[in-house]
Amino acid sequence: MSKVRLLFIDALRTLAIIAVILGHLPIYCYDGHYSVLTACVATFHMPLFMMLSGYVTNISKFSLISRLKILIPFFIIGLSYTFMTDGDFVAFFTSESKNGYWFLWVIVLYFIVLHLIRICKVKLLVAVICVELIFISLHFFFRRTLVGTTISTDYLWQMWPAFATGVFIRDVFIDKIKNRVMEMMGGSLFLGLIMLFVGNHFTNEIIHKLLFVAAGIPLAIFFMVLFYYTEMRLKRKDFWGKSCLKEMVTVIGTQTLQVYTLHYFVLYLLSVLGIQNLISLMDDMSLGYVVLVVSPLVAFMIACICIGLARMIYAIRLGAIFGR
Repeated sequence: MSKVRLLFIDALRTLAIIAVILGHLPIYCYDGHYSVLTACVATFHMPLFMMLSGYVTNISKFSLISRLKILIPFFIIGLSYTFMTDGDFVAFFTSESKNGYWFLWVIVLYFIVLHLIRICKVKLLVAVICVELIFISLHFFFRRTLVGTTISTDYLWQMWPAFATGVFIRDVFIDKIKNRVMEMMGGSLFLGLIMLFVGNHFTNEIIHKLLFVAAGIPLAIFFMVLFYYTEMRLKRKDFWGKSCLKEMVTVIGTQTLQVYTLHYFVLYLLSVLGIQNLISLMDDMSLGYVVLVVSPLVAFMIACICIGLARMIYAIRLGAIFGR
């Protein structure tokens, strides 16, 4: 990939990981108080993460062995977090969310599937549809059973379309949007919002969930087009803080794995320090202000703390726990 494409991808990764932290803040720090901001980021942050993972994956060249190394932080860091929080080690493997580390487990399964598609030389579109049908079938037959939660079928079927979309658009994304940026942004945003609106008016749980999951893909595409367009507009413009902004998105965007795996520790520590007790003293208006305005800054600071912790880990030659 060119440097231009890598920069806007790093910026998107930065957005995605900060959105992930934003989504987890209410659980650890706000006594479960969710806001409009939390609901908004929940519509796109994981589909965006998955789409970016697919986008940077060249199906004909990627190394499965290197991708399997993602299981190293899944086991080491995931189990360390489970130990620190007095969790059940068996439940870590058998639960759907894997104590929050489900992404690492699911993305490895996706890479294995891509590898099988590659060696079988099946047409990609046909293979993607068949895989999604298999994941949906697994979820239907093993939903809320030990087998289903251990495999994480709920996440498998929900996130595969976003990951596969990233793989599909890898080689055509830039060319396709160059002359139709506004149309792409408007169309994808409109489609995503319509799906969310319609989904919220369905009482049927299955249809509601399907539309909510489907909405994440056009919303993720909207942000991809927006960030690419913004980079192109700012590329030849000089302004105060430009170099600092580029440095920030590069540092965070290239270390999302480290931030993702470590941010649970930071959030748990904040919870242990009694942040929720302070939140409980606020009235609804003050708490709403904190959640809406202060949360993005807190999430950014937590990401920076995680990067600092990661650098310390690399400095003492334990960087292998990240699988890199």
